[in-house]
Amino acid sequence: RQGMHSLHVDEAAMNFLCILYALVYVPGAFVTGPLVSVLGCRWTFILATLLIALGCAVRTAAWNSPLEAQHFGRRLSVLPKLFESELMPSWMSNSPFVFLVFGQALCALGQPLLVNCTSEMGADWFSPTDRPAAAMISNLMNFVGGSLSFV
Repeated sequence: RQGMHSLHVDEAAMNFLCILYALVYVPGAFVTGPLVSVLGCRWTFILATLLIALGCAVRTAAWNSPLEAQHFGRRLSVLPKLFESELMPSWMSNSPFVFLVFGQALCALGQPLLVNCTSEMGADWFSPTDRPAAAMISNLMNFVGGSLSFV
């Protein structure tokens, strides 16, 4: 309720923000394999990290300076009448929330690249005897990192 109040959105908009990771993960999982084949493990990790860092920066800017995000959103809006139509969700006219959703989407695009790349990392960087331990530790660190973000 506090997020809805401070961002001036309804429950459906907050639910969309929360489920965005799940919506992006499935198509992202299909892209990870071919992307790792083309870029390699190292560059895929770098791309994922850049997407997540950029997404965090966009989310932070939208959350910390909503007036600037609103002003920037008005300047970027090419089709302002489209956002006022009944076909678009009501939160599309709320520029700070749109930037928050955009940042969340960037983070969500980076997540499957990191999560699904661990077996490839084990195969590329570790000997056959060390691969199970490397995969276990890298998958475990994903959960530890997520847990630490709530602290």
